[in-house]
Amino acid sequence: MQSIIVLILLAAQEPRATAAGELAKLARTCADGGDFSGARRELRRAIAISESATLKEELAKLSAKDDAVRPEAVAGIAAERKRAHDAAAEALAGDATNLALLKVHLPGCESAFEKLGLAWFATYSSWVAKGDVAKLEAGQEEIDGAWRDTEAVAALNRKHSTWEDPWVLDDGVHELRTTLPLRSARRLLHYITAYRAFFLSQFAGDWDLRPPAGKLPIVATAKQAELRDLVLKHTKGAMDVTQSVHAAAYYLYTPEPLNPCFVTLEPTNLKGEPFTITVDDVIRTLTHELTHQICFEYSKHDSDRTRSVEHQMWAVEGLAVFVPNYALERGAWRLTRVRSFKMGEKAGHAPFAWAKENAGKMPSIDLLVATRRAQFTTGENYMTSATLVYFLLEGGGGRHRRRLLSLLDTVHRIRDKESTFDEAFKEIDRKALQEEFRKFVEAIPIE
Repeated sequence: MQSIIVLILLAAQEPRATAAGELAKLARTCADGGDFSGARRELRRAIAISESATLKEELAKLSAKDDAVRPEAVAGIAAERKRAHDAAAEALAGDATNLALLKVHLPGCESAFEKLGLAWFATYSSWVAKGDVAKLEAGQEEIDGAWRDTEAVAALNRKHSTWEDPWVLDDGVHELRTTLPLRSARRLLHYITAYRAFFLSQFAGDWDLRPPAGKLPIVATAKQAELRDLVLKHTKGAMDVTQSVHAAAYYLYTPEPLNPCFVTLEPTNLKGEPFTITVDDVIRTLTHELTHQICFEYSKHDSDRTRSVEHQMWAVEGLAVFVPNYALERGAWRLTRVRSFKMGEKAGHAPFAWAKENAGKMPSIDLLVATRRAQFTTGENYMTSATLVYFLLEGGGGRHRRRLLSLLDTVHRIRDKESTFDEAFKEIDRKALQEEFRKFVEAIPIE
């Protein structure tokens, strides 16, 4: 790969080639340190930016390599990642037409966005023109190419406050329908867009995820009664909403494509009493359901349409509980290991801290992977599954990552069996894996 990197850098007379060269150098550093999934991830970024056929060939050479990250290489890879991402972003920032590439592939490189005259607007979790920040902070919104003052926005919010004429926003992949105010709707959609890009950057490529042919629906309500009414209509009365609808978000899976996520700012507690939360509060639960939606809908290009998942529910729910532990901070995603999190006035357990504090209550890996759908729904299973997913992605230098992603691919195509875990991890001693998991949990640093 080294000679290819040199050729790219020598030919780098325009921003995209320069950015691709920096990312190719980073891929080499990752590969040298045993982080082959990281190398593939950086090469895919470089290919998306430059469309280089040569880099596609290099990516193919790394396609079958399992991670074996050397501990002594971790710090060096992290430092090179920071340097290379910043350098690639700075190169792209030399041409404003590359803004879309920056937002998708290098969203955490602040100096590049500032170079393009942008500023971070936290409400939308997005980079916007500096001159627009004051307008946004004053409550104005740009609608159909024109800035509207607060009174005009309020009038439009009233117009779209019923389900006969809701707000309908989309980013080309997701479509959001809601009667919430426009600012809340845009806050949700900006987050959905950022999260989807992040999720796919982490897993697509090593897992065969393909975008659906059509827009993925998101429906957001202010009130629980609205949510139940809409779910009832969507399911044509087949779902007992009084018993099963109480949380802040749901993904309603069916074998057919383009299944929706429903979101509400008025979930209920265990007594069935509604309480109010903010858009920021709902993000964690929405992220969980978005994960289900992306995984299943992006797998329907080759899924079994005759049934639902029955086995390996630990992988389905574990991934969806694990990924919301990433926090979006000024465009960059950071894995957090907090003790608890809040939704409104309610506090919830965070999985990694729970696992450390309740090691004796965690079901064994053997028991967890053998638990079928009907018996899976316990707090212990959810918390253990999320921590197990974390371990299989990153523990042991990432050596189990490809096996896990292969299993996730199988399960989300609804091709799960009792033996799916055994087949994916057939070369791994189960007792040794359990002990490795125990040590991993003990070493998790809780913030």
